[in-house]
Amino acid sequence: MQTQDGENGTSSRPGGPFKCQRVWALRKKSSAVKDVALGTDGSIIVCTESGHVFVRTRNAAKFNIPSSPNPFTPSISSSLTSSILASSNATSQKAFKFHRVPFLQRVIRVCANSAGAFGALRAEMPVKEIEVKGDMIGMELGKVSPWLDFGKREANELIDVFGWKTEPADEDIGVATHKSHTRDVGADSDNEEMEGEMEDAAVEGDIHALKEICDVIRREEEIRVDDEEERPGGGIKLEQLALPHGADMFVVCKQSGAAFPVHKVVLAARSEVLCRILSAEASSSSVRDTKSNIEISSFPPATRLRHSSSPSARSEPGIMSLLGLQITRASPLAILIILTFLYSNNIVTVWDHRISTAVAPYAQQQFKLSHKWDLGKTKNEIAGLARALELSDVLSALERPVKIVFSSQTGIVKDLIRVFDIANPLIRRKRSRDKNEREEYAPSIDREGAEAEVQIPAALLPDVILDIEDREVHTHSVILRARSELFKSFFDEPDWTRKRWMETGSGNVVLRVDLKHLSWRVMELVVKFMCCGCDKEIFEVLEFVKSVDDLVEFMFEVMAAAVST
Repeated sequence: MQTQDGENGTSSRPGGPFKCQRVWALRKKSSAVKDVALGTDGSIIVCTESGHVFVRTRNAAKFNIPSSPNPFTPSISSSLTSSILASSNATSQKAFKFHRVPFLQRVIRVCANSAGAFGALRAEMPVKEIEVKGDMIGMELGKVSPWLDFGKREANELIDVFGWKTEPADEDIGVATHKSHTRDVGADSDNEEMEGEMEDAAVEGDIHALKEICDVIRREEEIRVDDEEERPGGGIKLEQLALPHGADMFVVCKQSGAAFPVHKVVLAARSEVLCRILSAEASSSSVRDTKSNIEISSFPPATRLRHSSSPSARSEPGIMSLLGLQITRASPLAILIILTFLYSNNIVTVWDHRISTAVAPYAQQQFKLSHKWDLGKTKNEIAGLARALELSDVLSALERPVKIVFSSQTGIVKDLIRVFDIANPLIRRKRSRDKNEREEYAPSIDREGAEAEVQIPAALLPDVILDIEDREVHTHSVILRARSELFKSFFDEPDWTRKRWMETGSGNVVLRVDLKHLSWRVMELVVKFMCCGCDKEIFEVLEFVKSVDDLVEFMFEVMAAAVST
């Protein structure tokens, strides 16, 4: 704005003929100027931090002088009145005014040219990925590991082996370990800082888990010692013990006699070798690692233990016998580390110096060891078990001297999907990422077009049937127990399950759950999440959705079904 005082054109203020003028005032943080451009006629375009655009133009109201009714014969009085109004407006109104440009948002740059045109550069809003928080399938199965609660003196005392629940006395371990199991971040992440935090958290989690494993070994030994004192020479009667979380078999260490309860379907699902052993019709099936001479074999039918009818026995009387798996030349510690991986997909890296140093004094106190803890031997036993069971992830972890953080649950999810497809041959899964991929476990079709019967391995036979409105879904109680508080309360209540177990023609025992008020279109997503461990990818392709209204309505139906189960 240029002003001159007097006829000689001298400036009223030092510094030249120009006077500085404030054109924009900062009233809120969001109204701060991010970019500005100046036009040739003095107009200004401004971009704010909030992404809005304002243009300053001349205020037409200040220079609008009212005219008389007859423009050709203006009266003296009207001319005088117009002059007075114009003089009054000049003092009360600004010469320029900012106007917001409508329908413009997320603008980051503005420009102007000599022709009086303006331009604005808008940045598209990045769509923030939905972060799904909560426990994944490995964490849920880890919580129902039956050996963790085996031999507990108090039924309500639960073990938090991986620190997934924050403890008041050691809150940092619980929080840190939960971070180590978040989705889609980990060893293959580009965020080095987050990767480092996860590694430290995983080490803390393994320290806590290894201490709990030591407690499990000590409690199991106390059970055997107490039972031997009550019945000298008789040994422990496993069939009379109450098995936690519906366990249906034991893994026995031949050297020490230690026995740990497990779920047959979890072991068979995670290892094809164990699936063949547990499904074999022969009296005894086994596998041996030639390098370490570790042998894994099933109990002969004559020595398989059967349930007692006493109230202290398992609350599922339909299953009449307990399977047994015997492991030779392996310590209980190595066996439990392998079992922990099968359930939770987490490898307790006992050979990591940071973990072994922290746990060694505690282990020596629990086991009353007079010699040094031989971790090299334990590592060799873990390697032998991994080779015998063909666990490639464990073998890869053994090649590194420190802890490896598994960022995803891909392995365990793939195994559970395979088991679900085997148990439900008439349900064809829709693959969202690769529609051209062949269905590996789809039912075979004969020449007449009828679906041939699919043979299900004995170790993977389902024990629960969900009766949905338009079909039946076959699954396993241990998975439902781990993934749903509703089903957990059902299976933990003997009065509810006692008369509902039914024996099928093949000798298998199943329990039916009436869910006929729910349709398969809605329950398909719930079942995939609950029984297969699928995550947010199940919502990527919804072919039946034609509009936003259809999507919103369907989502509410899914949420209602998820809450009810």
